[in-house]
Amino acid sequence: MTRRASIETRWLVGMAMMVALVTVLLLPSVASASAPVIEVGEPFPDLALRTLDGEVSRVSNYRGTKLVLHVFASW
Repeated sequence: MTRRASIETRWLVGMAMMVALVTVLLLPSVASASAPVIEVGEPFPDLALRTLDGEVSRVSNYRGTKLVLHVFASW
């Protein structure tokens, strides 16, 4: 490996480590600021979701019945 390639490699590794450190330090504060906390025994928040047919369905419409919410992301 040439000297220039060695310097570039060190620089890239250093930048990757800096990005990882910033992510680890900032991620908990961002997650806690945006996510509401639901305590045990509290009612589930009333979510309004659009169905595949284009209609709006609310969680409160299913109160008193068993409901499974399957949440996924396809990143």
